[in-house]
Amino acid sequence: MWSRTATKRCQPSTYYHCYKALTDPDSLRWFEALRTLMRTQHASLPPNEVKDLYLVAINYCIGRSNRGERAFLQEAFELYKEGLATKAFLENNLLSRFTYNNIVLAGLILKDFNWVEHFITEYRPHRAKIPGEHLQLQPRHILF
Repeated sequence: MWSRTATKRCQPSTYYHCYKALTDPDSLRWFEALRTLMRTQHASLPPNEVKDLYLVAINYCIGRSNRGERAFLQEAFELYKEGLATKAFLENNLLSRFTYNNIVLAGLILKDFNWVEHFITEYRPHRAKIPGEHLQLQPRHILF
């Protein structure tokens, strides 16, 4: 558990790069700087801040992808994979249903069917559910 005295925080420059990446999405400079800072600060940050950095970077990529820059969907997908590998997206050993569904959707759009099948199998038990939810995405659903 992180204690207040032992916790390091993101440097102010990291938040500045987050802000600039989201408010000046046409400039790749801010996103690249944010990615560099994420790599260098990752190990020293509390999990909630690491997750936030990943989500900012993913949102930047999704915005660029939605404007027709397909390479950014691949970048978002890679960010999701990194976040999964570092457990940045898990809270109480659960993955938000939104993150889970977004990862599956990105993988399907990119036609990375084998990876998506593995992801569904591995993370289905960790997917947060809402009360009364009955939908269960199975690996066989990707074989349309």
